[in-house]
Amino acid sequence: MAGLARLQITTESVSAVDELGFDYILKWSKRRRSLAIEVAPDEVVVRAPFGVNKGYIHEFVVSKRSWVVSKLGLQAHRQAEVPQRQYQAGEVIPWLGEAYRLQVEPGARTRITWQEKAIHIELAPRAQLKTQLLNWYRQQAEHLLADKTSYFAECLGVSVASIQFRKTKTKWGHCTREGVIQYNWLIALAPESVVDYLVAHEVSHRRYMNHGPRFWQTVEKLCPDYLQQRQWLKRYGHTLVL
Repeated sequence: MAGLARLQITTESVSAVDELGFDYILKWSKRRRSLAIEVAPDEVVVRAPFGVNKGYIHEFVVSKRSWVVSKLGLQAHRQAEVPQRQYQAGEVIPWLGEAYRLQVEPGARTRITWQEKAIHIELAPRAQLKTQLLNWYRQQAEHLLADKTSYFAECLGVSVASIQFRKTKTKWGHCTREGVIQYNWLIALAPESVVDYLVAHEVSHRRYMNHGPRFWQTVEKLCPDYLQQRQWLKRYGHTLVL
């Protein structure tokens, strides 16, 4: 039992805001071989191997203070860029990078339609605007991504077993060896050129299950400006929320 306990991560909160300007969480792990710092918008985590002296760990954190403070500032800035949706009439929401204003009126049943630079919503009694809008957006995104996947797969001469849709936190897309492609459907909020890059990226994995030179050459054939679109997604992907 002692051996099993040693495999678990031991966690301790360290108060250092007066000295460093931030507190941090210290996590020991048997599997870790070196010290590492992870910075999230609301916390700093220091990971260390079991047996390392806490004084040595703290000195390590002190030596990285400027870097941590810089990362915290960047994270706070990125967090401030994330839109706060209100789900009400007059609000502007993107679709393929274009702004659409919500027009809402009561109706006998819920019906949502595209209009020029607007999304017109007839909302049934007792229906929740947020729920109806999210469901409709997802349906539109699924159709869009399925069509684009079929198009790029045909261009490349490859097959796709199936397409799945999820709201994931870390990946915009994923392709398995079995040919299952998964998308975070919120990508449909991005400019269409960025959507095309993501689809081209995942479809290209049907040729190469890696990120080697031949893979990127394939992506470039499908999406010549993929570097620009890839950079956009890295810079603004966190703002694609609904």
